Amino acid sequence: AEITSLISEKIAESGVETGLGVIFLPYADAAAAITTAGKPEVFEDIFEDLNTMIPARTDYRYKENFCKAAAHTKSALLGVSCDFIISGGAPELGENQGFFILDFVAPRKLEFFIKVKA
Repeated sequence: AEITSLISEKIAESGVETGLGVIFLPYADAAAAITTAGKPEVFEDIFEDLNTMIPARTDYRYKENFCKAAAHTKSALLGVSCDFIISGGAPELGENQGFFILDFVAPRKLEFFIKVKA
């Protein structure tokens, strides 16, 4: 899910013109990322690649939910936080970049935290 507009709103609310920010997800089966925005096929390719590299398997030691076990690995590799620079009261992003939450279990509304510091 893209969260770029929410990040921009939080920066505007904070009044910070120049500083740093961080997005944090309190989940072991999701990740925060900066990637290409406005092109859903890129997002689909990322998930396809991750599922190819880290497929759900039945031989995980974590037996509660083997699909979730693969999600834990993806989350650990990509990370549950994302740092960014704030310049001119806005996130410093490259052309076509945006902020995303990648949910490796199922589409759901995930809570996340944003911290902005001058």
